[in-house]
Amino acid sequence: MKKILGIVVMGILLSGSAFAMESLQDLLDKDKPWYKKLSIKKNPVSKYMKKRNDCKDYADRADTVYLGKQRYETCMEN
Repeated sequence: MKKILGIVVMGILLSGSAFAMESLQDLLDKDKPWYKKLSIKKNPVSKYMKKRNDCKDYADRADTVYLGKQRYETCMEN
């Protein structure tokens, strides 16, 4: 049972998960709590979603639906 648990834990630690340690020195640093020592890798999907939300907000401030659609399209192209 201990071997299986060890294999599972090692697999999780060595897999390419969404969390990555910044460096060993940051983990040993006593100033930060452990959950702030882990950082989420930058994901292109999250950048797209942020841009999409920003463009939607910009388009929602238009006077008409047509102008809002134009604003959204030009914002997403840039």
